[in-house]
Amino acid sequence: MFRKLSVFVCLVAMVFASDDGLDLKESTIPVVDLQDYFNPDTKEKFIEDVRAAFHKVGFLGVKNTKVNQEIIDKLYAKIVEFFAFDVEDKMKVSAALSDGQRGFTHFGSEFAQGSNIPEPKEYYMMGRDLCDEDHIKYNIYKNSWPEFMDFKKPAQTFYNHLEEYSVLFQEIFSLALNQDKAFLNKICSNGDTSCRMIHYPNIASKEGVFWAGAHTDVNLFTILPKATAAGLEVKDENGKWIPVFVKEDAFIINAGDFLEIISNGYFKSSLHRVKKPENMDQDRYSCVFFVHPRSEANLFPLNEWIEKTGGRKNYIKATRWEMLMERLVENGQATDGMLKELGESGVMERLMKVDRASVDAMKALRKAGYASDKVLEKLEELEV
Repeated sequence: MFRKLSVFVCLVAMVFASDDGLDLKESTIPVVDLQDYFNPDTKEKFIEDVRAAFHKVGFLGVKNTKVNQEIIDKLYAKIVEFFAFDVEDKMKVSAALSDGQRGFTHFGSEFAQGSNIPEPKEYYMMGRDLCDEDHIKYNIYKNSWPEFMDFKKPAQTFYNHLEEYSVLFQEIFSLALNQDKAFLNKICSNGDTSCRMIHYPNIASKEGVFWAGAHTDVNLFTILPKATAAGLEVKDENGKWIPVFVKEDAFIINAGDFLEIISNGYFKSSLHRVKKPENMDQDRYSCVFFVHPRSEANLFPLNEWIEKTGGRKNYIKATRWEMLMERLVENGQATDGMLKELGESGVMERLMKVDRASVDAMKALRKAGYASDKVLEKLEELEV
């Protein structure tokens, strides 16, 4: 049953408030003006600045985007409305059968990388609408829309609008990689790009407990329209956690694991987290647009970037699907079917060769009975 209307009105008003809990005057991450990309006199400098930002901190503010703010505002209002429903209603579109990738995931279901503490957040995920043939061919999930409210139309409108920017940023980041501008679009066209809409409740801060623990994004890159409140932090090059703040209205974009792989580590997929500021007294809502290649796309370091980073290949060749499976198993989101598929894929053994295999994922495979002899030997070696 839907909660009292007065609560809903209060929450909607919150969406349009400015960030609370921080007293910052200047941006804390590099910021570029998107219109400089379209100016022949500033385009090269723009690309250089993007390349430098991804190399130094992995995060970038993009201002002057000309985004349709009305589309974003309408979706945020619907997000607040959805999460105000009782959990019994939200569970009607549970993501339990889709490895957490489509539909609703309730509080305490997800764990950050390397953590055994469930995260105090709930979220709803959607992606591209696919036909049955696409679903089977690419192992991509179908959307699960609630029937108790109108969520589909505003979510799809937002998704389609952000995908236009996704294609543009694929072009920009291809040039930053010194590739043809269509390089990334070739592997991302009709890919499994998804949108996660997150509710972080106003809870008492506890030592070591975060709305979202330290993690990297297992995707190509992430687009973040402004959230309803502060809380996002990134670990800088000195190992210090700093708030992610851009003083202008802007997208925040961060490089994901796949850009790091393609650049052989030159672009950083930086650790980031969401932490409730001590003096903030409100819930937080955010919309996260994860840009993904197609599931069968192979990801591997480009020779040019292997040379630029010392001549050693630091990452394995793997498909997007293989890398996603490892992360979902690590986070405790995978179904038994995915656990079995990961165990049989051989990707864990390949990751072990470059010391990049998740210990938590290996332990989950062992517990489920799908760990190979090599994985079991490695766990025994690590004594975990």
